[in-house]
Amino acid sequence: MSSSLAIILTVTVLSIDLVLLLATLVVRLVRASGKRKDHALEEQLLQQLESETLHLDTFKPKDLLRLFNKLSPTLHFNEIVEKEFYDYLTSTSYLQKVCKRLQSFSVLGRIEAAAKLRYLAKDPFIRETMLAALKIETNQVVILYLFQGLARRRERKAISIMLTKLHRATFWMAGRYRSL
Repeated sequence: MSSSLAIILTVTVLSIDLVLLLATLVVRLVRASGKRKDHALEEQLLQQLESETLHLDTFKPKDLLRLFNKLSPTLHFNEIVEKEFYDYLTSTSYLQKVCKRLQSFSVLGRIEAAAKLRYLAKDPFIRETMLAALKIETNQVVILYLFQGLARRRERKAISIMLTKLHRATFWMAGRYRSL
């Protein structure tokens, strides 16, 4: 009786291990595929930038926003190219959805939206949306992302809002706020 129970438990644990191994392999394959896709999109965008024939409509807005956020800190786009990015991205409904997610009940949704929008604060609509979200936000991580985007564009209106948020911040987060 006890040996059959041991065999059943052993087989069950072994099957769970195999399922977890297969799930791990699938996740790795999906991530590798996503990285290859991102690399190909990045190469395509960089080729278009080098040849000065920018066709942003060949990219999905979600992919283009991710590429812009990835390349923005390292590459300095000239004003014409940056304006094309802003004009194209602000004309899409995807960016409107991202702006609405700043008001989401989900903290993760707000963090994701703030992280996506922080390099687009040059646009007046997005900047005002970020300022409005910053006024009512209580989560410190979201506040940090919003303030990073606004500080990058030297938005003076954000300073008074951040001073009110500073006294409620943890010591570590208050240091990050002050550095910005």
